[in-house]
Amino acid sequence: MSLCSIQVRVGRPRSDESAQLTDKVLDTAMRLFAERGYEATSIAAIAGEARVGKHTIYRRYPDKASLFRACVDRTMLTIVEARAGEDGESGGPLDRLKAIVLRAAQVAVDPQMVALYRMSIAEALRFPEIASIFSDPARDPLIARCAQLVGEAQEQGAIRPEDPWQLAELLIEMTAGILMQWCVVGRDTGPDDVAPWVECSWRLFLEGAAPR
Repeated sequence: MSLCSIQVRVGRPRSDESAQLTDKVLDTAMRLFAERGYEATSIAAIAGEARVGKHTIYRRYPDKASLFRACVDRTMLTIVEARAGEDGESGGPLDRLKAIVLRAAQVAVDPQMVALYRMSIAEALRFPEIASIFSDPARDPLIARCAQLVGEAQEQGAIRPEDPWQLAELLIEMTAGILMQWCVVGRDTGPDDVAPWVECSWRLFLEGAAPR
């Protein structure tokens, strides 16, 4: 083989390769956080499991707390960005809101997500930076999207004009939030419990938020 035919690639990866690398890092980090806990999971361990250099992680996330937040945020964005069909979200704002709430509730009973939430509670006093990730609705893309849809429903007169962020947070808490809490404390809760619980909670939400 001619030396001239050998192509050596240098520099940073292309955007698509960079995105794949980021996904690999986040997948590995989320798994290790869930398995080992926050304190026992180091950037070095994540880099080793993902087979990347530590600098690859630090270029994306300045510290471990930022990496953990990215893991949680990606899960929330996955819920928000999922679409009901190939043509995108369908129906009015309430239909889309209910679909997102159902997806959030399904994620809430996922064992890996439950493990992350349980870990954040257990280590909240020692590591307040990770506890804030689950307790700051203003930085939650899921709450933000739900609040937007609540606002659209209010414009149509389907929901009374109260704070859309508060209504969105209440809706998520009474659906996905309660299901996750059950899982955290060991109550027998699984995928089959999601739809009936969401359906009941949704009816109560609509009755409570209906225009007077």
